Amino acid sequence: GLMEGLHVAYATLELPEPHVLGRIKAALTGVEIEHIMKGSPYDVEAKKRLKQLAPDIGSGLIKEFTPHATTADDIREWLKVCEDSEGRAVDLLVVDYADKLCAPKQDSEYNAMRVVYEGLRIMAVEKKIWCWTASQSGRRGNKGKDKKGIKLDLNDVADSMHKVRVADLIITLNVTETEIGGRDIEFFIAKNRTGKSRFSVGPMPTEFEIGRIAPSSAFGSWDEDIYAGL
Repeated sequence: GLMEGLHVAYATLELPEPHVLGRIKAALTGVEIEHIMKGSPYDVEAKKRLKQLAPDIGSGLIKEFTPHATTADDIREWLKVCEDSEGRAVDLLVVDYADKLCAPKQDSEYNAMRVVYEGLRIMAVEKKIWCWTASQSGRRGNKGKDKKGIKLDLNDVADSMHKVRVADLIITLNVTETEIGGRDIEFFIAKNRTGKSRFSVGPMPTEFEIGRIAPSSAFGSWDEDIYAGL
């Protein structure tokens, strides 16, 4: 989103703000996450690269929210703060992740997820923005995803089928171990309300150490000479 010049609001209910920022820095600059988190001189290099990228990327704001105590309405109120701060509308809202939002008046987790996901979707439609989030798979999906040829599908979502009913686009991430000890990811487009679905993209090699799924030729890479010098 940032590389496309968008105004991105990232609500984290999973990791502290510095960890999220470290991952984003790594993905943008190619400097490994662990080195950014350790600080100078690694973080200095990342900051230098971000400064070089600044004219060509969008703006991003990150805020940590309390899991299981934050509602979709709380996120909506924060978006107003983001818009006032940057003087422009938010283009993309990332919620990491919606399963950790709550709907206090609901009598079950199953119904609570319907309220949460509907709330996010209504917000996205009203504001004409993208809203990205994630959900965990259920036990059957966790058991089957490592088997060759078996992909996570709509009925593998954990806790509530309301999630898949509400969402406009659902992409499942299917990880396989490679012969050389790496991990590939295959995207399965399980649902697309306005376009083609039921097809796969990949598998593609991963670069989790810099928060990317390859190929990453569109981004900067970590120079081995600089790496050795540090």
